[in-house]
Amino acid sequence: MRRINIVSLLCLLSVFSIGLLLLARPIFALASFSLQLGTYDPNDPNDPNQPYDPNDPNEPYDPNDPNNILTGDISLDGIVNYFDFDILASYWLNSDCNVPDWCEGADFEHDGLADMNDLMIIAANWLSEFTIIVPDLTGMTQSDAVQAILAAGLSPGSASQEHSGVIAAGCVIRQSPAPGQYVKAAATVHLWISIGPTCFYVSKQGSDSANGYYPTPQGGVNGPFATIQKGLTVLALRDSPGDILSIRGGIYYEECTSFGGINAAGPVIIQNYGDEQVYLDGGEPITGWVICDANEPNLAVNGLMPPDWASSRTKIYKACVDVNAVYTAIDRPYYGVKLAYDGELKYPGSTMDMPYAVFPDLENYGWSMTSSTTTSLRDDVHLTQANDYWNGAFVWFIGSWDNVAYCQEILDFNAATHTITFEPCLAGVNRNKKYWIFNHPHYLNNPGEFYWDPNETKGHYVVYYYKTPQESPADLNAHMRVLSKSAGIRFSVSSGNLIIRGLHFRNYQTRGDMDFWGRTIEGGPIGECGFICCTNWCNSLSDITIEDCTFRNFYGNEGGAIAFGECEGNIMLRNCTISDVGRGAGIRLYGQTNDKIQGVTVANCTLSRVWGSNIRPYFAADVQITGNVITQFDGVHGNAVTVYGSCDNVLVAHNFVSGGTNAMVMKDMNNMYLFGNVFRCTDESGSVSIWDVDYRAVTGNLYILQNTILTSSPSQTRALFFLDQNNSFLPAGASVVVKNNIIDGFEYASDWNSVTFHDYNLYLERSSHQAGTCSNCAPWVYRSHEITNFNGHTSEFIDYFNEDYRIKSTSHAFRSGANLSSELSVIGQTFPSYNCQRDINAKAWSNPPSMGAFEY
Repeated sequence: MRRINIVSLLCLLSVFSIGLLLLARPIFALASFSLQLGTYDPNDPNDPNQPYDPNDPNEPYDPNDPNNILTGDISLDGIVNYFDFDILASYWLNSDCNVPDWCEGADFEHDGLADMNDLMIIAANWLSEFTIIVPDLTGMTQSDAVQAILAAGLSPGSASQEHSGVIAAGCVIRQSPAPGQYVKAAATVHLWISIGPTCFYVSKQGSDSANGYYPTPQGGVNGPFATIQKGLTVLALRDSPGDILSIRGGIYYEECTSFGGINAAGPVIIQNYGDEQVYLDGGEPITGWVICDANEPNLAVNGLMPPDWASSRTKIYKACVDVNAVYTAIDRPYYGVKLAYDGELKYPGSTMDMPYAVFPDLENYGWSMTSSTTTSLRDDVHLTQANDYWNGAFVWFIGSWDNVAYCQEILDFNAATHTITFEPCLAGVNRNKKYWIFNHPHYLNNPGEFYWDPNETKGHYVVYYYKTPQESPADLNAHMRVLSKSAGIRFSVSSGNLIIRGLHFRNYQTRGDMDFWGRTIEGGPIGECGFICCTNWCNSLSDITIEDCTFRNFYGNEGGAIAFGECEGNIMLRNCTISDVGRGAGIRLYGQTNDKIQGVTVANCTLSRVWGSNIRPYFAADVQITGNVITQFDGVHGNAVTVYGSCDNVLVAHNFVSGGTNAMVMKDMNNMYLFGNVFRCTDESGSVSIWDVDYRAVTGNLYILQNTILTSSPSQTRALFFLDQNNSFLPAGASVVVKNNIIDGFEYASDWNSVTFHDYNLYLERSSHQAGTCSNCAPWVYRSHEITNFNGHTSEFIDYFNEDYRIKSTSHAFRSGANLSSELSVIGQTFPSYNCQRDINAKAWSNPPSMGAFEY
């Protein structure tokens, strides 16, 4: 208990006597509490004469507000006596009272000064006893709060309404008197009731001059915003938990940046309105389409017009595109002009039809190469035209198993040697696999194709488009756009507690902005983030959920459709669809060497036609990649899942992967768990690969359990490929368990003796490695309980050729595996939120369980 200061009491005794005399005055309330407000400056928020704001807890006490109950019981012992007087005396005339305790409560009025007005409150309630403690009503429904007030012997007072994103609608936000305060019997308790979060709206019919509070225009300023950018700006300025930005249906041609950042104490939501379809589109309009001239010089090659020019000329139109709207870095000409009509991409004329929006089916349409130099390519079969025929077009080629791909402008064609010369690529690139040529004017021969002249003319490129029969010049002016914006939504300042749901992003292309590390590569700055992203400025980005969104048609470098750079963690990506990503990642998550992203989940997403890594955590910890479907991928680092850069605790479970370069590539990681996946790759690189190179390969646990690992060419393709430069990919103490897998294709490891447990697996085809006839690699020796069923693809699965890899009851894998309870227990300890037991609960797991993936 506070000790009474006798000196301070004597000093204020005379003042207190004056206070007692004032009790007899009939105008006590007015005399003792008058603040003498007078006039004020409405433009000065610090003017002490500003009107009282009851919603601002830092405002001075308003004596005329009946919701304020001041008892004088500073010490909160239930009686106004000398202990309270002593506290006031110790702060007497202190002009520095402030939040949060207002001089231990001596400044009742919250005006910053412990003075006569506060003394009058004590005098008015001198020796009054307050025996009832006010209950805490926060979070209760209004009706429950009223019952609690009555049960405590108190009286319900007024009930005001306020917005809250933390307290549910209809429940108590705050109260007066505060919880724990002593009051007299039947004292009145006032409530503030939540009416839910503050919601702002965006609509194509709105105005950025409106207040944003209404989904439709109401007249005057009452109505929705017109742009998503305006909505993000308002959210950042408010930074208030529970705020919602609800976007009405339509196409928004925007590149939005939240410079102020959003990092409220509770979640801020950005979402579509109801079930309306919201598209963020990175296109800029192309207008001024006119029919081509009879003699169009930009389409002539060696003096010749396109072969069917006489019949097609009236169907080909041209327009100008500003060079600033096009990505024109000299080392990436393929990312130049990109056209989209109502969001659907158009393709440049080429030597082959492009079956996909991003890359062709090179396995079926590619040409063989006879040269592996870095600046030229010779083809005696196909390059038989006259000199300079191919000048100005572009060549796209892909290397051998290292999956390096490049695109360059053709500078010269020598008919005598059948050789095209192009700008240099990286030295030593092996390009002996296949190539194709595109953006040549003579290949502008089908409706929906275009050609762009790479020669700039007065700040513009000329674009030629072969229109479809249904399109008119007016349609082209209204619907044709060039991809020019680099991100749909970019968070470039620290943000957090964000939920983004139900939005469609399409047609974005990087133009040479900063990449994650601010580097410059190959002569110029490259990279950028994808549709929703942060850059290396976002050092405290955390608690982000992106769900039920789609991402389509993104072209970039070092970025991704969804990209996070140098973030803190708690990133959740779920139920999203990503497709047609050219040169970049589908989902890219980057931490830092000494500051890893903590907590990443990518769940139940669908990714297809990604030219690069589909899911790529980098410097991350506690990563869960579960339940995703990944198909039709290729390109540089064209893997379904790439785990590089010192990642810790990664779970890859119940994913279905088909039709790409590598299903799973790992390097430099600690504790890696592959469980219940279906992996099928179409390249010889290896379905599941571990690379050491200059990093650690794996430490801690490496569990490869219950997977179905298939390859397109089993005798030549690595199903499991563990490579280490020092022939010891596992440091001492690492635990490697390879159990209950169905494996189709050969295995290779520089040190299989480091594998702790490798048994209970089914092999579908013998290779030279398993047979022990490989001269430059360690032969595979079958362990206990291994099963071989060479060429048994059709006998093991329900429908192998249609990718239904559920095992038959007659399969060799049926109830032929090991019990994995101990291994699943280890996984469950690391990832308690993931239910590894769901397979056991849903499928037979008796003695023993089946091999291979239970579900996908």
